[in-house]
Amino acid sequence: MNDQLNICKSVECMLHQEIRTPKDFMFLHEQVYARTHVMLSVTTLKRVWGYVSYDHAPSLRTLNTLAQFLGFQDYKQFREKSLDEAPSDIVISNYIDVAEDLAEGDELTLYWSPDRECHIRCLGNNRFVVIASANTRLLPGNTFSCHFIIEGEPLYLSQLHQGDRPTVNYVCGKQGGVRFEYPSPTLPKGE
Repeated sequence: MNDQLNICKSVECMLHQEIRTPKDFMFLHEQVYARTHVMLSVTTLKRVWGYVSYDHAPSLRTLNTLAQFLGFQDYKQFREKSLDEAPSDIVISNYIDVAEDLAEGDELTLYWSPDRECHIRCLGNNRFVVIASANTRLLPGNTFSCHFIIEGEPLYLSQLHQGDRPTVNYVCGKQGGVRFEYPSPTLPKGE
């Protein structure tokens, strides 16, 4: 149990935030998938953190995934290493917590490879509308939900609505992540 507590604290230290609310667990779920390409459910993460009770210890798969998220080969290596020796490539620096950092009407521009650009406006409640775009399937008038935008990481859009097409999820910047400018630079008219 002590090692489990250590891995939770290490993850929180890496993210520079405590994991305490449903929104925090959703953020963690997205970050774990973005970094490891392993899907740990929000419910599983809540169990590991003790947010919901569960009779069993977390599976080795879950603990291995969290250790890999921290930059270790597996949970065994995490336990053997000093927590002071965290890998240097795990810092998440520049990010936007949509609910905390953006107000309705705020605009920003997203960039990702190869040569993708998307200018978006916050509609409130973690919703956005595309204002202008270049070289992407996201088109002006499309709407989507997003909770966090992290520099250098893939951007996961949920509830992407594109006219009369079925609502889907979408990933921007699968390879190399996204960059963002906020506040957004002014776009020329007609774009």
